Amino acid sequence: MINSLDYQTLQRTAERRRSLYDLSADLPITTEELHGLLRDILRTTPSGFNSQTARLVLLSGAEHRQAWDVIQRCVQPLTEPAAFEKTVAKMDGFRRAAGTILFFEDGEILRDLEQRFPKFANNVPLFSAHTSAMHQYAAWTQLAALNIGANLQHYNPVADDALKAAFNLPQAWELHAQMVFGGILSPTAKPREQKRPVEERLVVLGEK
Repeated sequence: MINSLDYQTLQRTAERRRSLYDLSADLPITTEELHGLLRDILRTTPSGFNSQTARLVLLSGAEHRQAWDVIQRCVQPLTEPAAFEKTVAKMDGFRRAAGTILFFEDGEILRDLEQRFPKFANNVPLFSAHTSAMHQYAAWTQLAALNIGANLQHYNPVADDALKAAFNLPQAWELHAQMVFGGILSPTAKPREQKRPVEERLVVLGEK
């Protein structure tokens, strides 16, 4: 074990980050503290070309529930009638949580990067996905550190336009994920699954 308190704390927090679905609207922190957490994430999380393309939308209360009403309406035409009852039950679970973070990327800045750096233009969408993923992981891990449960959803691109219209968000923003969060009612008892041994996924070269 590495003899570093910072490392051990970070690793314990990473272990606590799990997909949790039985969530409540009660949080162990104040609204302003939650705002500060997201501001810190935006301030400290890296981005391709330091372009700071991530755009986070925090929804709580009626707006949080509205988001899942919107998504449910978007999903219904694509769902078999026999299966839609399960979809509604899943959405109800999301609505019972405290809030949702929508993770967007600013498409206007991304198109500008493609113009300014033509040699990397084809990779700009990939860099954007990396940027969004880092913000998602930072938020999820920091919520776990505060004993706040979360799960990550991807009802995009199905609900992109409808969500932007519902909350008057810029059309150029590109939705990457939706993170539902709330108080933890039932911690998961499921062990962390390793589908492939770590030894198969790590290559070590060079001197010890």
